[in-house]
Amino acid sequence: MAAREFGNRVMAINCPENRGKRWALWEGMKRATGEIFITVDSDSIIEKDALRAVVSPMVRDARIGGVAGNVRVLNREGGIIPRMLSVRYVMTFDFKRAAQSMMGGGAVLCCAGALAAYRKSAVMPVLEQWLHQTFRGGPARAGEDHAMTNFIIQQGFKVVYQSSARVYTKSPENYVALCKMFVRWARSNTRESLHTLRYVFSSFRPENKSGIRFNYVMAGLGQFLPYPFLFTGLLLSIFLPTIFGLKLLASCITASTLTLLFFAIRERSTEAIFAYVYGFYATIMLCWIQPYALLTCNKSVWMTRVLKKETNRQMHVNPALSPVESLNQTVLTLPSVTMEPLMARAELVA
Repeated sequence: MAAREFGNRVMAINCPENRGKRWALWEGMKRATGEIFITVDSDSIIEKDALRAVVSPMVRDARIGGVAGNVRVLNREGGIIPRMLSVRYVMTFDFKRAAQSMMGGGAVLCCAGALAAYRKSAVMPVLEQWLHQTFRGGPARAGEDHAMTNFIIQQGFKVVYQSSARVYTKSPENYVALCKMFVRWARSNTRESLHTLRYVFSSFRPENKSGIRFNYVMAGLGQFLPYPFLFTGLLLSIFLPTIFGLKLLASCITASTLTLLFFAIRERSTEAIFAYVYGFYATIMLCWIQPYALLTCNKSVWMTRVLKKETNRQMHVNPALSPVESLNQTVLTLPSVTMEPLMARAELVA
């Protein structure tokens, strides 16, 4: 329907079978003719000027091979979990991604699939390798955004964060869905951390590499170091709640205060209180995810429910290129989009 309505601005590619998101993106990138690829998740909505914003760093610097967008929660009113994630996302992107972009000299370790831009010249040399990536003898399906970012950095390109390129994505609203998402992320983080280790301490690019190495070491320590102490503290809190329970409570408050202050100052919102809620929730309810992901990192599945086949499915695309929604098993490309005054041709692959 979108292809009929917008003519050559949209190319709809119907996949006869579900071969996964990575294959769908590969199909779109192989067919695309522009100089820049932009990926958007099917459950995400971009702001009006997000495409211009996410492309602009590449216009200024030819060494930039990827740009990470600023992801926010779309369904914030959907319950306590989206509210907690809304605070967490601000910290993850406006603090963590921004720090990686600046400290690493352009070394954001993961361009989230909700909104990312890639330079074609950085993608095409690794596209087949990325498509057929394996881990421990099996295909690497999930974490395609992290994997593409890794392949681009490995070639010596910069990857930066663009805070003005905002995208709103639907977050889980219940515990089971939240756990599935975090397990998927943790597994791909484990796989891609090993991938990064292959090159991060080598001369993979001419610019200073101390920033990306520092970020990598800190991220690696975060995957292992806290958990022996956390599980010990939780166990002791059961038997000695007065002593260790209060210490664990104080630790949660202390660790969450930075997030609370950052969100409160940046967003000027009382929603910052959910930083403490998330701190307690993650400590008690989500502490098992990273250890479990480490033990099962060879599994690479999305774990989302299988959608029934639909007939006469409609795709809705705003003439202003947003929002992009509900593109199940379909690749949407916008050939030769001219973005004045940047004069950058981009392809949108959803």
